[in-house]
Amino acid sequence: MENFGEVANKDILPPAFPGTPYTSDQTGKILHVVPIKDLRYVELLFPVDSTDDLYRSKPTSYIAHLLGHEGAGSVLAHLKERGWANDLCAGGTNQASDFSTLSITIELTDAGLEHVDAVVEAVFAYVNMMRTTGPQEWTLRETQTVSDNNFRFLSKRRPIDFTQQVAANMHLYPVEHIISGPYKIYDYDPNIITKFVDKMVVENCIVFVVAKAFEGKTTQKEKWYGTDYSLADISPAQARRWTAASVSDPSLSDLGYPARNDLICTDFALRDPAPKREVPGLLRDTPRCRVFFKTDDTYRMPKLNVLMALNTGAAYATPADAVLTVFLADILTEHCMHFSYLASMADLNSGSYNAKKGIVINLSGYNHKLHVLLSKILEELKELHNKVEESLFERIKDKTSEKFTNFLFEQPYHHAVYGTDLCMEDKKWNMEEKMEALAGLTLDDLKQFAQKFLSQFHLEMLIHGNASREEADRLVDTVLDALDPAAPDPSARPVTRVAKLEAREYLYRFREFNADDANSSLEILYQIGRTTLTANATLVFVQHLLNEPAFNELRSQETLGYIVHTSLKTCGGDIKHLLVLIQSDSFDPDHCDARVEAFLARQRQRLAEMDEEEFATNVRAVVEQFRERCKNLGEESSRYWSEIDRGSCVFRKHRLVADEVEKLAPADVLAFYDRFLAKEGPDRRKISVRVYGKNHAARMDEAVDDDVVLIENPAEFKKHVSFFPPADLPDFDGMKM
Repeated sequence: MENFGEVANKDILPPAFPGTPYTSDQTGKILHVVPIKDLRYVELLFPVDSTDDLYRSKPTSYIAHLLGHEGAGSVLAHLKERGWANDLCAGGTNQASDFSTLSITIELTDAGLEHVDAVVEAVFAYVNMMRTTGPQEWTLRETQTVSDNNFRFLSKRRPIDFTQQVAANMHLYPVEHIISGPYKIYDYDPNIITKFVDKMVVENCIVFVVAKAFEGKTTQKEKWYGTDYSLADISPAQARRWTAASVSDPSLSDLGYPARNDLICTDFALRDPAPKREVPGLLRDTPRCRVFFKTDDTYRMPKLNVLMALNTGAAYATPADAVLTVFLADILTEHCMHFSYLASMADLNSGSYNAKKGIVINLSGYNHKLHVLLSKILEELKELHNKVEESLFERIKDKTSEKFTNFLFEQPYHHAVYGTDLCMEDKKWNMEEKMEALAGLTLDDLKQFAQKFLSQFHLEMLIHGNASREEADRLVDTVLDALDPAAPDPSARPVTRVAKLEAREYLYRFREFNADDANSSLEILYQIGRTTLTANATLVFVQHLLNEPAFNELRSQETLGYIVHTSLKTCGGDIKHLLVLIQSDSFDPDHCDARVEAFLARQRQRLAEMDEEEFATNVRAVVEQFRERCKNLGEESSRYWSEIDRGSCVFRKHRLVADEVEKLAPADVLAFYDRFLAKEGPDRRKISVRVYGKNHAARMDEAVDDDVVLIENPAEFKKHVSFFPPADLPDFDGMKM
């Protein structure tokens, strides 16, 4: 009321557009589309009635849950068994106030593209089963129970995010449900569900088949983006096949409803946090593991986050090992899908991903049955080398090859970051090396690598949330007993070393991988190095001073490009840099680099002329930012894990940086600026990585100044540069338990 109370209420209703834009002339169609990236997928789109007034029963959520489940009996499991798909996503979207859509999108393999009619048939067989058997009240009641729990224990968010959502919800829900409406299922309404399922028929479907394989075979071009495509009616033969699709067909008989969910939690008792700890304590520190633990005493939710890294030098020893580590994480995810989807429906979430040091496994959700999920994951990991089949290996190999190829079509700024890492990290395999290694890998290679990987690794682990010390100990024992790794030699633990630049300028440049991309990109790093806490705080403050002016001057006023970004970049765990990143289709990277230098010179003058009040205002802004508390358990766990992953384990770092920033004087900041960033600074160490797009390719081979070190080949460059020594493993700023 204070800010908007005087805005007149004119009782104007938003415009309405009755009816669906999808008519019978537009459905029953199949489109073949050529993408830019190497994508392969099929999407089935069904126009349905608006769901605005159906929030109490949420029929599209029920349908999406059954079509999207990933365990035994699911469409995805059926397709994966045949090597036809990698992923499936089902969901409903409220496109406007008058209509909605239901869609099922399936990521295809090459074989799946060849059998796309059979893929679509499997979807219709499942839909027809839903229609024949009618709504299943038990599965909706399970979903209802979980949605009630999730709303009851909803994590706090940033105030701006909360208020934006509530403001939007005010247009959609009655007053009593403005907050709970998006989350809860209030009613079981089988008639509404049946009505929506009945809309999922061939004549009300639009099928999109997207693949590079259609290049040169399409007949039309989209008006605005120039996308090549063909449009045709679903053929009578296809319509008959898909309409008649049935789970009674022997080839489709493995389709069925998901099992009842035994992972839904019922115990929400909170653990006693005594003794209270400001930061995680060191629960174990042995040759095999280093484990940190903290009982939540802030958010008081029955939730637990477990993050663990299995670190070994074998993960990135060769390009082939780097690719096999990707395989290991992806195949573990695949092997867990028969239970991980049901677990996620009970708000027990898990995932695994590869890193240079090994693989990371994370679990989060209600603590009641999280240990059950952990045991299931470990059992799959332990037996992975015995259970993985040739068909899955080939599917993951195909998926990885597609991912590597598509990296070449990412936006150029991704390639600039990649180029910087090639120059700065002592061991960084390039994409060509990994693609060459990928081509020669076999199932036997993976089995042998998995055994070697799991036989010896060092476990880094964080247990944070609603758990007692005894429960945390049992979780650690569960991991070590299941996998029983040998302790690696401490000297063999994986470490990324960072190039120690001399006080001069370095340049690495190359043409954009996608020859049709008009954009160029530039990433500049100003290396500060391994810093003291005071120097780190000064760098944080300087970046704060540069952030808004860089956007305003370089992007808005000079219009260098849509992407203009400044930030801090930490390499190798603790080597600090100031980063400037620009992407432009209007200006070449050389021009952008020159404008960055001019900008830094202007900002040096601004800093020198800054009065005490402005300096103090900026100090307060940074201090407030770094003293701001995390909004929820997940944010706090991520902050702790970031410290563990970097090897620093200074869990109070935000507070310590704030304390140091508070002590800064203008003269100290100016001296830092003149030392590391000013053009003639004695410790100014700059590397500029420039990617030249189609619009600026001609400038790439121009001569450079004599005082600039031109990097022709990152691997050769690193043979002649020194590296920062590995950091000593510091004592963390908590307590041993």
